Order: sequence, then structure tokens, then C-alpha cells
Amino acid sequence: MHLSTTKTIDSTVMPGIAFNALFQTTKDVQAAKAINYRAAIQSKADELLQQGIEQHQASLFRWALKNWQLALKLYRELDNRLGEGRVFGNLGLVYNSLGQYQRAIECYQQSLVIIREVGDPTREGRILGNLGNAYLNLGQHEQAIDYYKLRLIMVCAIGDRAEHGKALGNLGNAYFNLGQYDRAHEVYEQRLAITRDIDDLQGESNTLGNLGNVYLTLEQPQRAIELYEQQLVIAREIDDRQGESNALGNLGVVYRHLEQYEQAVELYEERLALSREIGDRRGEENTLRNLGLLFKVQEQPELAIVFLTQAVRVQEEIRQEFTDQVLLRSYTEKVSGTYHALADVLFEQGHIVKAQQVLTLLKG
Repeated sequence: MHLSTTKTIDSTVMPGIAFNALFQTTKDVQAAKAINYRAAIQSKADELLQQGIEQHQASLFRWALKNWQLALKLYRELDNRLGEGRVFGNLGLVYNSLGQYQRAIECYQQSLVIIREVGDPTREGRILGNLGNAYLNLGQHEQAIDYYKLRLIMVCAIGDRAEHGKALGNLGNAYFNLGQYDRAHEVYEQRLAITRDIDDLQGESNTLGNLGNVYLTLEQPQRAIELYEQQLVIAREIDDRQGESNALGNLGVVYRHLEQYEQAVELYEERLALSREIGDRRGEENTLRNLGLLFKVQEQPELAIVFLTQAVRVQEEIRQEFTDQVLLRSYTEKVSGTYHALADVLFEQGHIVKAQQVLTLLKG
């Protein structure tokens, strides 16, 4: 009698094998779910980031802010450093548009640390330029130029013409604010040529406005008008509402310079409405100040007081958001002319106490 060599599996082993198989299957399902969850979170974060970009381009600043804040939470949950760095950079843009300059700088600096960590020279250059813009808005021109030069060096090394053009535009703005108009003009012309070569309509529109500023400063108002009108046409063509607002303000300034006050008022009022609609506090306070100064020149003190008071109110709101005393002093010095103009009109109208109260605000 031959014994069978076939081995039989003990019935007690079966449950163990089944359990192991079930355990492995469960782990695989859980891993798949985790992967699917991360993919879903990543997709949602990317979607929010893109929506914010589109909203910012449409000058819907507060909507962009909400979406980018949500995207930031999701990227942090995923430990996605590049996504986090991109969002911080975008948040800086929107805070700058909303006049929250210190928060803008803080976001740019956080973005810069992350972008350098992950190694993205193109985005690093953009952040350097945006930091320069923020410091320029605060009147810290030398600091701005330092950042602009760093950006220019970086984009030249990369060989990206579009980024090179933007860097030139930044540098032109700094030279203009320093009163170096010939250098600003030269740089803006280089920037304009690049924008036209690469079909960058928004960049072309912005640069036309900047060149208009140079020509107005050099007492060539008619040439400035031509450039501002071209800026306005392009901005409206591409639905760039921020650019449209800037062009309207520029035209208002040149018509006021030509003492065509009625035309200037119409343009300022159009810009004021648009600035308030899109949440552009910098544009709002600038236009309120310009309207107040215009009515002051026209010897309409009541209207001058109304608009200068509103301008000071917006500037006070912006000042209250600073905790960095150096940045606060820079911004205060830049806008102090509005306070003095309002105090002068109040004093001339016999409102001496109110005039003193306005000047006291600058000491706070």
C-alpha cells in the first residue's frame, strides 16, 4: 500500500491565510483611498488657485483672496511646498492691491523662502519684483531698486524675454519715482518693444501709461494724452479693469494739468466708481485726493473738504494695519501731503480745531 505524497492543508491553517489576504486587501483599499483623497485635495487646491488667478486678473480682489486662502490650507495639508509658495506670492499681490502693504511684504517674503527652497528661479524673480513694488508704494525707492536689480540679474540669466520685460518695467518705475526721467524713459521704451514682440497686451498697456507719465512730467501733455488713450483702449479690449482704472486716473491728471477741470472731474469720478467696485483702495484714495486738490484749486472749499476728508479716512484705515513702525513711517511720509492739504482748507474756512485734529493724526 502506497501512501499519497500529496500534502493536505490543515483546516486550521485556512483561517490564517484568509485573514492575511483580507488584511492585505484592506491595506490596499485604505492606501488607494488615501491616494484618491490626496488627489482630490490636490485637484481642489489647484482649482482654487486658478480661480483666484482669474478673479485677480478680473480685478475681483476679495474673491481672489478668499479662494487663495482656502487653497493655502489645502496645500499645507498636503505639504505641497511649491503650491504653498505660489499662493503666498499671489496673496501678496492681492494685499498690495487692497493697500495692505505690510501684509503683502510678509506674504512675498514667505513665498521667497519657499520658492528658493524648491528651486524655481522664474518665480523667484517675480517675487523679487513684487517685493520691489511693495516698497516702491511705501516710498522706499532705494530698497525697491535693490530688489528690481536682483530680479533683472536673475531673468537675464534665465533668458526669459517676458520676465526680462517685466523687470525692465519695474526698474523704470523706480527711476521715475527718483526723478530720473531720462533713464525711466529709456527703460520703458525697451519694455514696450518687448511687450509688442511677444504680444503681451497687458504689459503694453501698462507701459504706455508709464511712458505717458514721463511725457507729462516733461511738460508734453498732448503726447501723454495720446499714450494714455492707447492705454485705455487696450485695457478695455482685454477687460483689464485695474488697467482701465489707472488709465482713467492718468487722463484725469493730464486734463487737470491743462486746467480742463470739467473733463478731469468726469474722468476722476469714473475712476473712483471703478476703484470702489473692484476694491482698489490705493486707486480710491489717490482719486479722492486728486478730486479734493482739484476743487481746492478751483476755490470750491466745501467740495475740497468732502473729498480730502474721504481720502484721509482711507489712508487712516491703511495706516492702522501697520505694526512695523518703519513701514508705517514710510507710508505716513508718503501720504502726509493729503493731511496737510485738508488741514490748510479747514484752517482757511475757520475750522481751526478740526485742522489741528487732522495734523494730530500724523503723530499717531
